[in-house]
Amino acid sequence: WMYEFRKDSTRAWVYLYSCLYKAKKEQNWKQALSAFQHITHQASGKIRLMYADSMIDTAAKTADNSLLGAAYLSKGIVYYGQKQYQQAFDNYITDNNFISKSGDRYLTITVKYHMAQIKYHLGYYDEAVSLFRDCLEYFKKENPRIYLNALHALGVCYNRTENYGLCAQTNKEGLSESRRLKIPEMHPYFIHSDGINNFFKHNYSTAVDKIKSSLKRIKDNSGFADESLGNFYIGKSYWAMGKKDTAVTYFLKADKTFTDRNYIRADQREMYEMLIDYYD
Repeated sequence: WMYEFRKDSTRAWVYLYSCLYKAKKEQNWKQALSAFQHITHQASGKIRLMYADSMIDTAAKTADNSLLGAAYLSKGIVYYGQKQYQQAFDNYITDNNFISKSGDRYLTITVKYHMAQIKYHLGYYDEAVSLFRDCLEYFKKENPRIYLNALHALGVCYNRTENYGLCAQTNKEGLSESRRLKIPEMHPYFIHSDGINNFFKHNYSTAVDKIKSSLKRIKDNSGFADESLGNFYIGKSYWAMGKKDTAVTYFLKADKTFTDRNYIRADQREMYEMLIDYYD
């Protein structure tokens, strides 16, 4: 029924709170936890953390390590969505302590995948590569979308560790696999990654063409971080081709994302040095 009401938040909230009330009244803590989990995903902003804390309190009443681990994982995902990476990682560590006692294979691999994402965002690319590779085979069989997400992230990590050949190979595999699995919404992310990889291989025109072709679909998916990164590398490609006026227009687009969303990846800081150089 959650799928049925996914576009009708008013009706979804009524059902969710009804389920939660019934579960609490019956002291069915497993069902209450499920209700809190759906409520957490349905909520927005800071209130999501409040519901995530309620999940942990409810899971504690079950004394079930798998459920406690899943609750801490959910809270970590909330922090991750808010780009509070250290807090997310702390919850994943706590989650892992409970999961390791439960023997739950799915949760064990899932928390490893989320830890890999944090390692990537904090710049520990070699560690992230190891974790993502550990996840691939499992998710290839169990969850095709997470499998493709992990494959994409792996390619990005290869790029950041200057393994441009492996990055290109992974992006090619990702495009092939997203076609095989019929998940076309992942296509632009692999094209975007390959475009950035081409910048580092000094194929600047190819980089511009590939990134530009990916950005509209990424923007439609609310991928503001990838949109900002794409604009940055389009700008860098034009700068490398001597077209500094054009480059600056893309740097300013990336800067707008920083202003509006308070998001910037570490390598994008160079953009401000280039802008200062341009205006000087």
